[in-house]
Amino acid sequence: MNTKLYLIAGEENCSHLSLIDIVDIASNSGISIFQLREKDTAGKKFVELAKAIQPILKSKKIDFYINDRVDIAMASKADGVHVGQNDISYSDIRAIAGTELKIGLSTNTPEDILKANELDLEYIGIGPIFDTTTKKNPNPTLGIEKFISQRHLSKHPVVAIGGINRNNLNNLLNPDPLLIKKSNVTNHTDPDYIAVISAVTSSINPKEEIINLKTILDKAN
Repeated sequence: MNTKLYLIAGEENCSHLSLIDIVDIASNSGISIFQLREKDTAGKKFVELAKAIQPILKSKKIDFYINDRVDIAMASKADGVHVGQNDISYSDIRAIAGTELKIGLSTNTPEDILKANELDLEYIGIGPIFDTTTKKNPNPTLGIEKFISQRHLSKHPVVAIGGINRNNLNNLLNPDPLLIKKSNVTNHTDPDYIAVISAVTSSINPKEEIINLKTILDKAN
């Protein structure tokens, strides 16, 4: 299994460097997907940011997703849009964008995943795996055992998300055999992608943090 790194960020997440600087560093350090998440940014500034980021990622062949905003995704020529369970629906995205945009969807329950299996999605996110501070009202924390039990339900590629950092990543990639047994899954596989936010954006040295995460992934793969 070749688990890849997925970075999510917005300006409010960036503690030491600008968002553009972090995107530039990350694009040269081995990420596979970047999602721009600007929850409280006005549309004009949001689209300006997206248009500034898009060519950086395109030059490195890194998929670019916009959180929630289909209009921003289309205006900035992003590759896709990521939505949650309470955001614009899959059918409405397709009505607006047709097949122009790839779609990623957040899930938190087995029922969410089974419904997602009926949709033409690029991936689903499962989480939060660990406690997270980057969302104001996060869904209930799943933990590794519940992640294992839900991961195998998906027919789509899976992104593990929520509170992941270099201190707990190995526990997720190499779970305790007892957790696998308790989850009643016979053929557990690692997530296709690991999503990180503050682990990178809050770091004084984002490049070093990405390298550390990539090293853990490479050892597990």
